[in-house]
Amino acid sequence: MKILIATQEKYVPFIMEVIQPYDNSEHIIMMNFRKPTSDWNDYDVGISFMWDRKIQKFELDIAPWINFHPGPLPEYKGRNLCYHAIMNGETEFGATIHYMDENFDTGDIIEVRKFDITPDMTAEDLSWYANHYCAVMFQDYLPRILAGEVFQTTKNVGGHYYPYHKISDNLPLGNTEEKFIRAVTYKDFHPKINIGGVTYKIVKDE
Repeated sequence: MKILIATQEKYVPFIMEVIQPYDNSEHIIMMNFRKPTSDWNDYDVGISFMWDRKIQKFELDIAPWINFHPGPLPEYKGRNLCYHAIMNGETEFGATIHYMDENFDTGDIIEVRKFDITPDMTAEDLSWYANHYCAVMFQDYLPRILAGEVFQTTKNVGGHYYPYHKISDNLPLGNTEEKFIRAVTYKDFHPKINIGGVTYKIVKDE
């Protein structure tokens, strides 16, 4: 079984650790990061793990592709999903493994794993958990993919596609302030507020 894994370079150490027991002459796993997938044309299954580019149709015609999506489908397709989940008042979030088609995040769903959103969670927290769930599912599903399993699926119908857009970090007025603060708190990105012509960052008091 020959597998092509498309991923970002920062995830390579994790993937190398997971695939190490399977990386032999019987199970050949090729890594592909920051290279056009047209460099490869001989594989049985493609895996997209946190890959941030679109898999082109000619690649999808070569072999089935499976995506690990850091958001629950069908509800949350697209980008900036943690921000939207908090702003929408969701009480749970999650991660999904699904087959891929020509569109973003619309292929048939293999499994969704969810976790609760607590009132103090920020977008960074949601992202960490969603990525963690993707990593666990990658570990769980890799041997099954290598065994050639064809997974049962459910249709990926409904939900909403959120296109990429730059999120404003200026605190709006109104009753969404608390949600907004959590929704735009992500690593070094913090909401801001202007008081008397001076801009302040809003940082959680530990």
